[in-house]
Amino acid sequence: NLKNWYYNCFSTRKHFLGTEGSGGVFFLKTQILTAVIPLIKTYGLHFKMLDLARDLGISKSTLYQFYPSKQLLIEDAFNILVRELREEEAKIYHSSASVEEKLKATMKFHSKKFEPFQSPLYANLYATPSIADKMRKFNEERIIHINHLLDEGVQEGLIRPVQRDVFI
Repeated sequence: NLKNWYYNCFSTRKHFLGTEGSGGVFFLKTQILTAVIPLIKTYGLHFKMLDLARDLGISKSTLYQFYPSKQLLIEDAFNILVRELREEEAKIYHSSASVEEKLKATMKFHSKKFEPFQSPLYANLYATPSIADKMRKFNEERIIHINHLLDEGVQEGLIRPVQRDVFI
């Protein structure tokens, strides 16, 4: 699943090395993305490519063969993070839980998953136009889902109608 998604998203990039179906290339790119996410969580965008290369046991030049810029690496890692968040949210929205349970789970999920992104370490992340646009779209999707849950709650008589633009 991750391999197909990754291949569809990134195989068309000019910096993608190897041939179609090249398992070694996919494996190393996956390792790079897996290793960079904790560095980003710890250091924000201030992590060093040299530290990442050392953590992976590869040379810095090998790392740059896969990611000629730190920006491309950050964007790919961010894409994976957003995809994982969407998948987790979808599990909540499509579960058989009651509307009340879904709303509670959604609020708990959002506070838990998005709290780290309020850190000053991530301020520059949102200054990147492509990432800022993806986050804006993701937030719009979240609002649509929350509004849908609120509509269900109102229809079931669990929630009183409220002026949502004040809260969302």
